[in-house]
Amino acid sequence: MATMNTQHNTAILTPSDTARGKGPLHKWLASEIRNHVKTYNLEPGTPLEPEVEIAQRYQVSRGTVRQAMATLVNEGLIDRIAGRGSFIRPRIPSSADTTPNSTDHPWAGISPKTNRIRVLADCNGQPDPGHFILTQSIEGLNLAAQQMNGSCKLTFEYHSVTHVNDSVAHEFMQQDDCEGMIILPVSQDCIAFINEMGKPAKPTAVLYRHVTNPYVHRFVINNSMGAYQATDYLLRMGHRRIGLLILTWPSAWPSTLERLEGYRKAMQEAGCEDKSLVATANNAKNPTEIKTAIRQLLSQGNRPTALLVNNFSNLQYALETLEELELKIGDDVSLIGIDESDLAQNHDPQISVVHMPLVSNAMRAMEQLHQAIINQDQPGHERLTCPELRLRQSCHPMFPLENLK
Repeated sequence: MATMNTQHNTAILTPSDTARGKGPLHKWLASEIRNHVKTYNLEPGTPLEPEVEIAQRYQVSRGTVRQAMATLVNEGLIDRIAGRGSFIRPRIPSSADTTPNSTDHPWAGISPKTNRIRVLADCNGQPDPGHFILTQSIEGLNLAAQQMNGSCKLTFEYHSVTHVNDSVAHEFMQQDDCEGMIILPVSQDCIAFINEMGKPAKPTAVLYRHVTNPYVHRFVINNSMGAYQATDYLLRMGHRRIGLLILTWPSAWPSTLERLEGYRKAMQEAGCEDKSLVATANNAKNPTEIKTAIRQLLSQGNRPTALLVNNFSNLQYALETLEELELKIGDDVSLIGIDESDLAQNHDPQISVVHMPLVSNAMRAMEQLHQAIINQDQPGHERLTCPELRLRQSCHPMFPLENLK
């Protein structure tokens, strides 16, 4: 029969006679602790013994103990305080407690603990739908929070970070009314701020962009791999002259440089790199300049037989220029857009794209940050999410498929 002793007011839990069964060990251990709390009616604030002692007593790993504790924290049964340990959480009364048939279970009426997470979006005001990096990342965060059934609450703040010592950004990071933070960087200035800010006081996640700060949890879209996949696919379809349209104004975005890197890597490996195949436009707000760059690229004597268009906003200009030059998509020029869009899906023929899984990346970040808050996990290596190549009708092989080796 299980017993419970106290030493210096610490709850000492001993294994019951209940068999472990075939399920996950951490679920069994969580059930053991939960039942002890009920049996001995432990008072709120009662500390539990250290993880290492629980692991020895129950003959499980410390990882199993952490998983069990995380389950109980998420249920609202215990609190974990960095540097102090685990404690019985204060009971929250509910209307169910006053009913004649209410249970005597000591956890009746307790609601799951809510972890508050503040989000800083690198923009002035709520982003418009065209700013898909932010809008889709925010969508993913909200979806993840909804699926956590109240165990996480998000609060959004919008501020365009302008330099490393941005006072508003520093004030955001110093807030103490939350358990975790998320930063959605867009600009180089925001990336520089993150890299230089040092170790944040709260567990912090950074989404989409590459940053070098080792003290934050990093969840990155692998833009280089996305461009590499698209270029490699076209190469395997027999294309050797593959053009790329990029924008360099006001300065090249990090994602643009990463995609250029992936494109060049694939072309170099195939022995096909040619600087004349990269078309650049310096002003993203000047359609004439963008279309001129595309026209010059496609008017070469030995013009490209395939084209990658970086950024969904440039796809319309590429399609218009192809029509003006009387070049048919697929038959004359195979086309892949980098970024999914309604235009790519609804065009005739439909345009192949490199889809950036921003929603799923944000959901993954939210879920893992939540676990890091509960388990006090330290940041590890950068977590990469690979883009998805969505093939449609805009890419044709250079030769009959049976001739391609």
